[in-house]
Amino acid sequence: MFKKIFLSLLLLSFYLNAKDKIALGLLYGDIHFSEKEVKLGAKLWLKNIEKLNLGVELEVFFYENKEDVLKDYKDKKITNIITTGTFFFKNKEFLEKYSKYKWVLSRDKLKFIEYYMIKNKESDFDIKGFKNIKVSYKNDLEKVWAHSVLRKEIENKKSKINYIQKETEKIVALDAFFHKDKVVVIPKEIYELMLQYNSQFKNKTEIVAKSPKIFFRAIGFTRDGVGETLDKIYKDINDKINNNRVDLSVLSYVQIQNVFLIENNELEELGVLYKNYGEVLK
Repeated sequence: MFKKIFLSLLLLSFYLNAKDKIALGLLYGDIHFSEKEVKLGAKLWLKNIEKLNLGVELEVFFYENKEDVLKDYKDKKITNIITTGTFFFKNKEFLEKYSKYKWVLSRDKLKFIEYYMIKNKESDFDIKGFKNIKVSYKNDLEKVWAHSVLRKEIENKKSKINYIQKETEKIVALDAFFHKDKVVVIPKEIYELMLQYNSQFKNKTEIVAKSPKIFFRAIGFTRDGVGETLDKIYKDINDKINNNRVDLSVLSYVQIQNVFLIENNELEELGVLYKNYGEVLK
């Protein structure tokens, strides 16, 4: 069973009598936010979307079980899903079969992001040859990319890697600052923020690898067959968001400020990387 928290809001406009409903499903454990964080973020999002004056009922449903969210999406009990990259690739055929739109969520104006692998400057870690290493990360795709970078050494030299998931990207970054026995993976913008906030961060850390700019923080899907009215509303929302006519900075609490529609070919390189390296990770 899913855990439902009622967050319904009726938005007033010329659609006042519309019976259409946008039902958003969130796998909050899967996107590494607590139920409390996602609940607050959703409330703020609903409040801000009210400015669009679309006159549609919005509800947010929180799920702990992945099978439940897929079943409800298939049965049209929810019209949208927000989840992680690994959940998408594991359920790619299903999600593409039942979805009309695919979109990624970003904390800035860039659709896709780049990862940095960083170590403490006093660490003896060498990416070309190591025995054992601890890798700190926050999001699932960071782990997949780290594995793609380090796997050659694992296969050739039987090196061992201990992946450690952290609650925030700031905590991940500080692992490189304070610990010589760890390397970390963080988005490029987090690295740049650390340089601004801590003048010593650059002096104590070193970038050992950079990823291609093909990753994202979270990915969303919109159900096919939602009806003409909702279809028009989705297009209106996307148009106003992408033309900066609605402010999403309120979502900075959950590190999301922009939404971008994407096509299948934009995820091809990431899909190959996940197939080669992500599928072997548990």
